[in-house]
This record gives sequence, C-alpha cells and structure tokens, in this order.
Amino acid sequence: MQEQLKKLGDGWSITQHENKHLLVKTFEFKAYFKALSFVQLTGWLAQKSNHHPDITLTFSKVKIELTTHDAGNMITEKDWEFATKIEAMNF
Repeated sequence: MQEQLKKLGDGWSITQHENKHLLVKTFEFKAYFKALSFVQLTGWLAQKSNHHPDITLTFSKVKIELTTHDAGNMITEKDWEFATKIEAMNF
C-alpha cells in the first residue's frame, strides 16, 4: 500500500475511522467557486466510474474519502484507480 500511496503524490494518506479503512486527501483552493467546481467534476467522475467517494466541502477545502463499501469498507484497487483519476484532473 505504501508504494501505491507514493505513486499518487503528495497529500494522500491511509486512515481508519470506526470500521472503515479510508484513502483520504484534502484539496485546498483559492476560492469557494473553484472548490465547488472540483466537487462537481469529481461527482461526474464518480458517477461515470460507478464509485462514489464521501466528499466534504468547506469553503475552499474539499476532503475526499475513498473506500469500497461492498468489500467491507476496505481500500481496494477501485479506490486507487479513482484517486489516480482525481489526480489526473490536474485541477
């Protein structure tokens, strides 16, 4: 997992909350509108990928939490692939 984490780049971490294993990153933007646009694009990507992260928007910060619910809330290849897609957006 650590190797995959390094490939994603800065800011991603693995954490556990309650019984969920999560792949997490908080993105910071200069303005609310940019953060909101990022959320909309991430939502579109989630729908297209059929893999839906938890997204928290607080003014200029967006927190993405990835886990695969149907795999017992574990981090799976689907999560790594989705995180890679988010990074590829170059937002």
